Amino acid sequence: MVSGPSLASVKTPEFLAFVSEPASLKAAEELANDKGWGGDAVRRGNVADAISYLGEHPCPSFLLVEIPTAEEAPDLLDRLADVCNPNVKVIVTSKVDEFSFYSWLMEIGIHHYLLQPFSKEALDVALMKNVRKEQAADAEDRQGEVIACVGTRGGVGATTFACNLAYLLAKTHNANTALLDADAYFGSAAMLFDLQPGHGLRDALDKPDRVDGLFLDRVMVSYHDKLHVLSAEESFTESVGCAAQAAEVLLKQLRQHYEYVVVDVPRTITPFTRTIVEQADRVIMVTDMSLLGLRDSLRYDDLIRKEMRKQDIITVASKVGASPKHEIKIKDFEKHYGHKIDVQVPHIAEALTAAASGELLVDNHKLNGQLNGYKHMAASICGGEEEDDADVPVMAKSKLLSKLWKGAH
Repeated sequence: MVSGPSLASVKTPEFLAFVSEPASLKAAEELANDKGWGGDAVRRGNVADAISYLGEHPCPSFLLVEIPTAEEAPDLLDRLADVCNPNVKVIVTSKVDEFSFYSWLMEIGIHHYLLQPFSKEALDVALMKNVRKEQAADAEDRQGEVIACVGTRGGVGATTFACNLAYLLAKTHNANTALLDADAYFGSAAMLFDLQPGHGLRDALDKPDRVDGLFLDRVMVSYHDKLHVLSAEESFTESVGCAAQAAEVLLKQLRQHYEYVVVDVPRTITPFTRTIVEQADRVIMVTDMSLLGLRDSLRYDDLIRKEMRKQDIITVASKVGASPKHEIKIKDFEKHYGHKIDVQVPHIAEALTAAASGELLVDNHKLNGQLNGYKHMAASICGGEEEDDADVPVMAKSKLLSKLWKGAH
């Protein structure tokens, strides 16, 4: 054997073909030229020539080989397997026009079969089909994290918390993030981001069988290159249907396309909202420090822990200090609630003005000292380290990281 560079030092070629049928050979050469794979990518020959060549050269990502007859195929493909690494995508071409032959090839792991003569377009489709298969498999393996944010009462700031958290995950931590405002009638996330709501949510609720990657590309509204929003503002005179599997299908697709899916969950208990909370990886419950806030925190806590069997709830005390005379003190709230408050977010008078003008709180540098609850929540979710900040609320520092790491399972 003539000595030369080691196989490890040679770059793996993208495509290699061994074809002798004239029309198919020409088609392969034209495609290789279009793709910029070079003149050596296509060689006149068949699978026997491929076996001889690959014994001394690196395997390509895609290998196209011609099989003379169905009877010779088992022995030839066995010999080919001896010189190929397991990751090679083998495309077989032949003049054998029998379904049983095609089925056998698929069973032994051949990625595609092309009946001769084939066209340049047919070969291109075969290559792209394999790529799409890999992309689909990768998408199935990818599972973004769903974070359900629910308010115990209207006006406690759950939407504000969800929107600012999603924004921090996207902008500060560079995570591909989706914000789903699950209230088709009263959702206000789009307003907070100064975006125009669409009808994508309605379509997803009513016809979940249409929800796929292309659907999300069409209906998700971009606020930031890493943050996309799905919301609605349906007319009260319109009836919005909701299929039984809508939440499950929508969350599955969002998980596959985004690292984090922050859901602003309406506090009204419906099969749709229950499914969102049940399938969420983390549940954030936002409440105020009022007596009604305590009552409804207990009710939601009971529902989520006992009926939905999700034991870890991240509890956020929002608008702390808005009405000191009428608020329950943190220690008294915790005593009656039976659990610690994980994060305290102080009352910020600028919140209403900011929301009305489409400005996010966390983008207002004047409020830095008051927004550590948001910032440390986002950092903990992304696995970041907490900053040494004297203004961080005591509860956020003492318990937040450990609770977030456990997740709401």
